[in-house]
Amino acid sequence: MKRRKVLAGAAALPIGMALAGCGGRFNSADNQIQLLDRSIPLRLVRAFQRQKPPDTQVSFETRKTFLELFEQLRAWQAAPAANRTVLNLPLPGNRTASTQQAELLSLGDYWLRPAIQEKLIQPLPINALQAWTDLAPAWQELMRRDRNGFLSPQGEVWGLPYRWGYLQIIYNRRHFEALGWQPQGWADLLRPELRGRMALPDHPRIVLGLALKLLGASANATDPQAVAGLAQRLTALHQQTRFYSSDHYLEPLVLEDISLAVGWSTDILPVAQEYRQFEALMPEEGTLLTADLWVKPAPLPDTAPSQELSAVTQAWLQYCLDPQAALELTLYSLGASPLFWNQEAAALPEALRNRPLLTLTPETQQRSEFLLPLAEPVQRIYDDLWLQMRSALV
Repeated sequence: MKRRKVLAGAAALPIGMALAGCGGRFNSADNQIQLLDRSIPLRLVRAFQRQKPPDTQVSFETRKTFLELFEQLRAWQAAPAANRTVLNLPLPGNRTASTQQAELLSLGDYWLRPAIQEKLIQPLPINALQAWTDLAPAWQELMRRDRNGFLSPQGEVWGLPYRWGYLQIIYNRRHFEALGWQPQGWADLLRPELRGRMALPDHPRIVLGLALKLLGASANATDPQAVAGLAQRLTALHQQTRFYSSDHYLEPLVLEDISLAVGWSTDILPVAQEYRQFEALMPEEGTLLTADLWVKPAPLPDTAPSQELSAVTQAWLQYCLDPQAALELTLYSLGASPLFWNQEAAALPEALRNRPLLTLTPETQQRSEFLLPLAEPVQRIYDDLWLQMRSALV
């Protein structure tokens, strides 16, 4: 039997399109930036190193997941002053925490509220950043939060977005050719031919948000139990699902154990590009959005607070939203720069005009939502609905 190629995450990307590899370092310097692996093309880092402010140094270190980055933030705050240089906190995958606190760190927008609540990050000094004023109002609104992590027009700015993606479908085209139809949108997840043949993310807000979108409601509904038909829709999705996974749903698709999976475009698009039997579907009826951000870690315990950024990290923030860098980031990381938000195809750079899966249309963007923080009582309702669904007999 011929051995089939199996991917690990999005490992099919050429090495030049990723930074250093899992937990890797690029250069070494006093100013450190920690980022999500494969979210910044290596070519951009090299270009920045050539044009950064004179007599400055910066190092880049990657982490495989946002969980690792979030735990790194916790580790810095938990380390006693006398032990900071020998910190060796276990992280997922038998990794260890960095001994040097970064000046900037990647975080997903969903992690912003807990990072603020736990006082792991501090507001960004955006007054000197032209990049901030270049962002569309929707991005500025998403980044302004109160001290509890909720959106607030009067809140401080807690992050600077550099890349975004969305929830989408990936499916094996050959399987559906045999069925005589191809998926067109979210409603097709409920077709009987897919029972036990698909994977959904292992995350209550994502699955419930998807169910709410199927019913024409907001993924951030504050009273989900009042949405007619939600329990039945959740049960139907659960019956269709072979397994739930947020990290390992693409390998079974390659092995043909499932026919379809739902996940983030930043994971899916590289795989769809590598495996020609797969098709990535843009859900025109609207979807869920996600963003990668730069945040500033809170001062270490027993140290004087400072909101200032070094010249080189300030230059890096500006560089990430430079139009040319933003275009290369979009093309090579397969996650869109926030500069390409709410733009018709004709207004996009020529290289993106025939790549609708990268940027979505303004109409689809308007029908889509970020998963916003919920009040604790509302979050408990979502969690209870998730547990009820997962425990249901099918």
